[in-house]
Amino acid sequence: MKHAVTAPGDLGGKLGLAIAYAALFVSIGVFMPFFPVLLTDRGFSPEAIGLAMAIPVVLRLVTLPAAGVFSDWIAKPRAFLAALGLLAALGFAWVGFTTGQVALCIALAFASLFWNPAFPLLESYAMRLATSGRIDYGRIRIWGSISFVAANLGAGVLLTIWPADSVAWMIAAAFFVFGLSAAAAPAIRALPLQNGQGTLRPARMLLLGVVAAGFIQASHALLYTFASVHWDRAGLGSTTIGALWAAGVIAEIVLFTFATRVLRVLSPMTLIGVGGIAALLRFGALVFDPSVAWLFPLQMLHGLTFGATHLGLMALIANSVPHRAAGRAQTYSSTVIAVLMGIGTVSAGPIYASYGASSYASSALLGLIGAILAFVAWIQPQSAGSGGNRTAS
Repeated sequence: MKHAVTAPGDLGGKLGLAIAYAALFVSIGVFMPFFPVLLTDRGFSPEAIGLAMAIPVVLRLVTLPAAGVFSDWIAKPRAFLAALGLLAALGFAWVGFTTGQVALCIALAFASLFWNPAFPLLESYAMRLATSGRIDYGRIRIWGSISFVAANLGAGVLLTIWPADSVAWMIAAAFFVFGLSAAAAPAIRALPLQNGQGTLRPARMLLLGVVAAGFIQASHALLYTFASVHWDRAGLGSTTIGALWAAGVIAEIVLFTFATRVLRVLSPMTLIGVGGIAALLRFGALVFDPSVAWLFPLQMLHGLTFGATHLGLMALIANSVPHRAAGRAQTYSSTVIAVLMGIGTVSAGPIYASYGASSYASSALLGLIGAILAFVAWIQPQSAGSGGNRTAS
C-alpha cells in the first residue's frame, strides 16, 4: 500500500494535532459522566435519559457514512474537521440556552450532526500521518486521554460550585478550541482518486474485527449512560465520580504511551479479544454493585475494555484499506459500532430502571460475544487484504 504524499513534519503542526485531540476529549470527558446529570437536573426520567443519550448514537447511522464520503471527496480533512468543531460548539451553546426537554433534544440532535464525525475523522487523519511516518500515533493520541482525565476531575470539581447547565457550556468551549486547533494540524496532500481506485476492499477478518469491536464498545453503553447517576444516588459525590472516570483513562494512557511497542507484540485482533475478555470481567463484577474501593480497580480495566479494543481496531483498519479510503473506512466502522451502541443505549434506560446494578450482566454478555467473534476472526486464514499481523507504526 502506497503512503499519502506528505510535507515535512513540523512541531507546530504536531502541537495543533495534539491540542485537537485534547480539546475533543475534554468535550467527551465532560459529556460522558456529566451530561446525564444535566438531564436529571432538567427533570428527565431514567427512560428519558436513555432516549436522550441515544440521540447522538442513533444519528451516527446517517452522519458518519455521509461525512466519511464527503471528507474523502473534498480531500481537505483539516478544513472539514475545523468546520465540524465550530458547528458542534454552536450546537452545544444552543443546548445551554434551551429550557424545555423537547427543545434540548432538538439542540442535542443538531450538535450531534457535527460532533459525531469529528472523532473517527480525526482518528483517520492521525492514522494516515502515523502510517506515513509523520507521527507516533500513541504519543499524540495520549493527549486526548490525559485531557479526558483532566476533564473528568475538573468538571467534577466545578460542578460542586457551578450549576448543572454549565456542562453544556464546557462542551461548547472545548469544541470551539477543537475547531481552531484542527486547522493547524500537519498537512497531508492526498493522492488523487483514479478510476477503479479508492474503493474499500473488505476482508472477512476485517469485517469480523469491526463487529467484534462493536459488541465490546457497546458493552459500555449502560456504564456511559447510568454509572454517574447510579454513583450519585449512592452518595459518592461529583468529585469521586470524576475520579472514578479518570481512573479508567489513566490505564488507557499507559496503554497508548506504549502503543507502538504493544502492536509489535500483539496483533490487532488479539488486542480486540483481550478487550472483550476484560469487558466480561469488568461488567460481571459490577453486577454485584461493589464498594468504591473495588470500583477504582474495575474502572482501570477501561484501559483494556476500551483502550485495547480501540487500538486494535485502528491498527486493523489502517492495515486493511488504502489511504484514499481512510475516511470512509473509519466512519463506516464507526457506523457499525454506532448501531450496536445505539441499541445498547436505548435499551439501557428500561433495563436499568428494572434491574439497577444487575443490568451490567447484559454488558458482560456483550463483551463475551465480542471476544468470541475476535477469536473467530483470529483463526481465519490470513489474506493480503486483511493485514495479517502487520501493525501500524
